Amino acid sequence: MTGPIGRRGSIGKPGMRGPQGLTGPAQQEDVLDKVMTHFDDVYRQLNIQMTRIGQIQAQLDVLAATVNANSRNDS
Repeated sequence: MTGPIGRRGSIGKPGMRGPQGLTGPAQQEDVLDKVMTHFDDVYRQLNIQMTRIGQIQAQLDVLAATVNANSRNDS
């Protein structure tokens, strides 16, 4: 039985909880690799979103300047 589907495919069933779930250095390295990959994915997505927010803010600044310029001309 597998768990839900994640960004990278099937997540699988949960492992053992607590220290007994990480019995050896190989399992600990594997978990560390997965955690680091997850944080890298989160950082990449946040970076993309922050870049997009910056682009939207720049567009809003241009729009506000245009509206202000047009409202001064109409007066």
